[in-house]
Amino acid sequence: MGIVPDDPERLRAAVEKALANDMVIISGGSSVGRDDMVADILSQLGLPGVLVHGVRMAPGKPTILALIGDRVVCGLPGNPVS
Repeated sequence: MGIVPDDPERLRAAVEKALANDMVIISGGSSVGRDDMVADILSQLGLPGVLVHGVRMAPGKPTILALIGDRVVCGLPGNPVS
């Protein structure tokens, strides 16, 4: 996937392309700020979609786990401390 800017269309296109793999790991964009759009985009890409958005762990709270069709997607916080 490489580095993708905080642009919803470009991020969606990159994730769609990455779904050709067995598993997708995304670093960054998983929290709830203005530029954190990973959960919303994953929710639009297929069912069952986002299964977990947030875990009881610090650092690392905004972790995302999703299933898009039969592909596992893990969204990890981009904060270096996480």
